[in-house]
Amino acid sequence: MQNILADDFIEINLQGRVLNKSQDIEQIKSDTQRLKRPTYEAREYVVRVLNPAAAVMIHQATSMGERDGKQFSETHRSMHVFIKRGGRWQALATQETTIKE
Repeated sequence: MQNILADDFIEINLQGRVLNKSQDIEQIKSDTQRLKRPTYEAREYVVRVLNPAAAVMIHQATSMGERDGKQFSETHRSMHVFIKRGGRWQALATQETTIKE
């Protein structure tokens, strides 16, 4: 994630919290430690290239597994803004929205 996320990355997560790069990485580490048998299925990708150095991607995903001893299944839609810096693509911003069944 250190290489994928831009240093000035910002995210609005499923709980509505605004996270910077280091906070997002810490959240991922924390979540990973709490999960057992996780699965992540992403689909319905749409990519729009805005110019040679900017693109937007949206997709839908379902996460399932066991968190803190309880089974869970969550579906969300994400939007990611990517920029090309120094010859490589990085995520600049992400916003996630829960999809209620």
